[in-house]
Amino acid sequence: MARIGIQLMMLKDHVEEQGITPVLHRVRETGFEVVEVSQIPMTEQNVAAMAAARDSLGIEVAAISAKTSAPAGSEGLTLENDFDLHVEHAQRLGTSMIRIGMMPISALRSPETFDAFAAEVDEYAQRLAEHGISLSYHNHHVEFAKIGGETLLDHLRRKAPHLRYEIDCHWVQRGGR
Repeated sequence: MARIGIQLMMLKDHVEEQGITPVLHRVRETGFEVVEVSQIPMTEQNVAAMAAARDSLGIEVAAISAKTSAPAGSEGLTLENDFDLHVEHAQRLGTSMIRIGMMPISALRSPETFDAFAAEVDEYAQRLAEHGISLSYHNHHVEFAKIGGETLLDHLRRKAPHLRYEIDCHWVQRGGR
């Protein structure tokens, strides 16, 4: 049965202004029980509040988001630097899915950098699977550009066989499909 939920990225300004707990209360009041966490800082306070909302409000966390890496000096958690913390957060929130919202722009510089990204995410997918967590990739329109006649999405699927996919139909259409 399909579960329809709220993408918390769409409420990130409210979370910043009010905190995660009041926002999750409002999500529940509107009849939603499932959220996907994206672009919400995974601070100890936010993770604890989301875990409490799961227990007290019945809010299910379908997935949390992760970046593979970030430029030097950037803030935020990455799988490269905070792998174990991502696993801990997923387990505390009761989700078995971590999603990558977008590849790093650096992966688009050349076929070689794209292949390096594919190898990196495939390795993370295998490591996360050891903890019962799947790693998924959320597409945008850029993945329908081609390398040697093959879309980036198909190339990624071939080069990262352990990676799962969260296909966004809006971006598929924007990508010309």
